[in-house]
Amino acid sequence: MTRGRAGRVALAALVAAIATAVVTPPASASPTPPPDSTVATITLLSQPAWIPTGGSAVLGLDVEPAKADVGVRYSLYGGLDARTNFDETLAGTGLGAPLARNVVDYAALPAGGGGRSLFLGLQTPTSPNDGGLPIDNPGVYPLGIDLVDPSGATVDGFITYLVVLEPATIDQPTIGEQLRVTWVWPLQAAPALLTDGSPKPAVMEELVPSGRIGRQIAALADAPGVDVTVAPGPETVDTWTSLAREENRLRAGLGDLNRIAGRNEVLTGPYVQLDYPAIVAGGLGSRVEPELTSGAGALQRNLGVALDPRVAIVRPASNTALDQLRGLGIDRVFIDAGALASETFDLTPARPFALQLSDDTQITGAAGDPTFEAILSGEGAPALRAQQLLAGLSLVAFETPNVARGITLVNPDDWDPPRAFLDAMLTGLTEHPLLDPVGASDFFALGLEPAADGAGILVRQLAPAAPPAEPPVSADAYFAAFSEQQAFREFLGIGDPKLRPGDRALAVSLSATYQSVLGRFQAADELSVISRTINGELALIRVPEEGTVTLTAREGDVPVTFLNETGREVRIRVDLNSQQLQFPDGATREITLPPRSTTVRFAVEARTQGNYPLTLHVTTVDGGLSVSSTRVNVRSTFVSGVGKFLTVGAAVFLLLWWGLDIRRRHRRKRAQAATTA
Repeated sequence: MTRGRAGRVALAALVAAIATAVVTPPASASPTPPPDSTVATITLLSQPAWIPTGGSAVLGLDVEPAKADVGVRYSLYGGLDARTNFDETLAGTGLGAPLARNVVDYAALPAGGGGRSLFLGLQTPTSPNDGGLPIDNPGVYPLGIDLVDPSGATVDGFITYLVVLEPATIDQPTIGEQLRVTWVWPLQAAPALLTDGSPKPAVMEELVPSGRIGRQIAALADAPGVDVTVAPGPETVDTWTSLAREENRLRAGLGDLNRIAGRNEVLTGPYVQLDYPAIVAGGLGSRVEPELTSGAGALQRNLGVALDPRVAIVRPASNTALDQLRGLGIDRVFIDAGALASETFDLTPARPFALQLSDDTQITGAAGDPTFEAILSGEGAPALRAQQLLAGLSLVAFETPNVARGITLVNPDDWDPPRAFLDAMLTGLTEHPLLDPVGASDFFALGLEPAADGAGILVRQLAPAAPPAEPPVSADAYFAAFSEQQAFREFLGIGDPKLRPGDRALAVSLSATYQSVLGRFQAADELSVISRTINGELALIRVPEEGTVTLTAREGDVPVTFLNETGREVRIRVDLNSQQLQFPDGATREITLPPRSTTVRFAVEARTQGNYPLTLHVTTVDGGLSVSSTRVNVRSTFVSGVGKFLTVGAAVFLLLWWGLDIRRRHRRKRAQAATTA
């Protein structure tokens, strides 16, 4: 970034603005002591990210509760020459003897912006005895700020850093190689909807401008000069876009997100955050690709930006999961520094590395620095954390100023930083002479090359890990629900809007946010949406309750009236079952039901008289879903040919028998009459 005279003037104005600005931190930044507490605390409110040799810095300070008899002691220590020294000084050790120390009355410092300003001037190179702090070389210098009582005892304090640069470096940062800083921002919440389709209040509060995600987006929108890499959660963006049509308070943040995505690199990802090792080890590895496809589709549909399909954030990570992602075309991954096997380095690892997955398989990896990650997720004063992080990055840049190097910062998934920290960091990165904020592709463009200290290509391995966690739902439960949804898709047809709740349920049930005990109940409830949706739709197709049909002939029809209240034509299958009846047209019929009522006749044949139960089982055409069952009692009253023969024979027999009986009676009467005569 080469700048002329106009640039130097603008830069000087920027330094002055930073030096004099006092940012009031949120109430959570400085613990508020109890009302009766007499212990005071001191907090850093603001500090310039860097100053030139011979220049000056103005530190914004605040003491609570305000005391008139306390002093501020500042102690300057020698410049750091290694990252290990930096890590020690963060903990307040390894500082050595101070180069300079002084105490000033806090009440005498100029007030402004809710605190007071401490002016620190550096000695000028031409006048080393002018009373300024004894710094004449560029570097990173620890600066202790202590609150002391009238006796000189330390009441509270912290360690910050002065980053001092040569004027030539400030005017022409391209003299050396700026350190590429790739800052990755995952912007995702837990699944945003309840199973009834209504929004979760807690998630909605994260998306408003004052919420966890809303604050991050607002800060990025206000810092267009800093290139970052954003990784929006596809489900978050999908739901946010839908809800913003009705919720006015969600629109501003969504508009900012669209602008941020348009000017920064955007990473794709699964529809919901996945614990890849748990998913793969739990037998659900086949669902990774559909999740990635759904995620890319949601981001492109809602943000309309180009996505990098080769890069993924994989936290946690396992060799098996990474190997599967590699097979899906993902060959560059961001992983947690703590997931890597511990190693000792002379210089800060500041390049991509080859992550060894097996004897012959590697993937390109990037991991943040553990110390920097701890500062990102820390809870100290926002301005102090920002200055510590910027100083650490500057020290990495000082290690090898003429070698192209880069470092990554990946925010925690549930990151909830105060706005003051974001503003201080983004302001500090703006036009920083040592640091060049770039997207992920620029970092990975450094490639796998020998390290700056002459060592070969850096090859790293994952540390031995505990067994993966259980997935939010079991493979059996998931695939049972998946089969139901597929059968429903066959029934409705591809693209039917009634499929959306079930498709969403399958995707969000695998969310890593559902891996707690309560979360597993929520994941199971998500899957139950499929059955509830299907049952609600199929309940609109009705068959009559049990009835009776009388057959007066050997063969006849059984009429059944179906009621279709779905509002569209549907196809069903009816399976007939009876041990005594036969079905001349077959025991299975596929039927098209138009809306409203339809009577269908089923041909049956009875061999003999009697009452015979007939069961009709109604399913979808493929048999995948059961609609309902009903039973019809078939009464057969017909007489067969044999029956008729037997009936006629019986009648003839009776007639003959009656005739013979009558003749016998007449003979007996005549005989009795003759005897009497």
